[in-house]
Amino acid sequence: MISITNLQFSFENLAVIHQLSLNISGNSIHGLIGASGSGKSTLLRLIAGLLQPKQGEIRIKWPREVEDAKYLSQKLGFVIQDGGLFPHMNVVDNMTLMATMLNWSSVEIKNRVDELISLTNFDTQLLTKKITQISGGQRQRLSLMRALFLKPPLLLMDEPLGALDPLLRSEIQHDLKTILKKLKTTAVLVTHDLPEASFLCDQISLLKDGQLEQSCSISDFFSKPKTDYVKKYIDSQRMIGS
Repeated sequence: MISITNLQFSFENLAVIHQLSLNISGNSIHGLIGASGSGKSTLLRLIAGLLQPKQGEIRIKWPREVEDAKYLSQKLGFVIQDGGLFPHMNVVDNMTLMATMLNWSSVEIKNRVDELISLTNFDTQLLTKKITQISGGQRQRLSLMRALFLKPPLLLMDEPLGALDPLLRSEIQHDLKTILKKLKTTAVLVTHDLPEASFLCDQISLLKDGQLEQSCSISDFFSKPKTDYVKKYIDSQRMIGS
C-alpha cells in the first residue's frame, strides 16, 4: 500500500533520513523501531504528509473510495502518545469532531459512536466527561476511536502506549491487536519497544541514524538478523526485558 523510494529529509543542515526505500503491505501492521534519534517518528510524519522530503517520493495506493477525499483525516488516522485530545471538550465531542466538521448527520454520528464503543469496550458513562476526568487508558482508547471515526484505510501510530504503566499497556496492546485485525486496517506503528512490535506487528523495520538496517517479518528479524547492529539491538532489548 505504501511505497517509499530513495527518501531523504533534513532539519536545516542535519540529515535525518538517508536514501531510505521501503514497501509497506496493505491490510497489515508494520512496525518502525529503533533507538531515539533513529528517524522513525520523522518517517511516520513524512508518510502522513506533515513533513515534505528533500528528495525521493512516497506513494500511497489509496482505495478508490477515498482517493479523492478532500481532507487528509478522511484518508488516515493518527494516534500519538499523549492522545492529542482537546481538554476543553468532552469525550464524545473529541471523538466526533471531524465528522461534525464534515457535516455528518446526527444519525450517522450516533451509529459510528456506537460501533466504536462496542469495538473498543469504552465505558459509555464517560462520554460526557472532560478529558481530565478519564484515565490514561481510556484516553488512549478515545484517541484510537477518534482516529478511526472516519473509517480511514491507513492508521499511523506514534508510540501510542508509551506513557502507560506496564499492566495497562499490556491490556491495551491486546485490545489494539484485536481491533486492527478485525478491521483489517493497514497500520504503521512507531515504537522503541521490540516486544511490543513483536506482539502487534506482521512486519518490522529497524532504523539506525535515518537508514534502514533491516525490514522483514517478525520471525525473520529474530532468526535472520542481517547486520551486527540488528543483533546488538535484539540483545539489548532482551537485556532490558530480563
